[in-house]
Amino acid sequence: MHSSVEQERQAVISKLIARFEKENPGITVKQVPVEEDAYNTKVITLSRSGSLPEVIETSHDYAKVMDKEQLIDRKAVATVISNVW
Repeated sequence: MHSSVEQERQAVISKLIARFEKENPGITVKQVPVEEDAYNTKVITLSRSGSLPEVIETSHDYAKVMDKEQLIDRKAVATVISNVW
């Protein structure tokens, strides 16, 4: 899920997905573009319903919202990136 709804950006993402799927047989990626204005609400709603996709676009703005909504596992983040907090 990402907020790149412009056709040009979706075309680039489609190429990246195709390359990833070729390099990772058996894994299928579905591109789900969401309007930027609705993105935070969509992430929160999907999370509360237990329906978040496995991969979502994030930035510092989205990360703040996800942290506020307690969607971020800080222990997991700390394991991957030491001294995050």
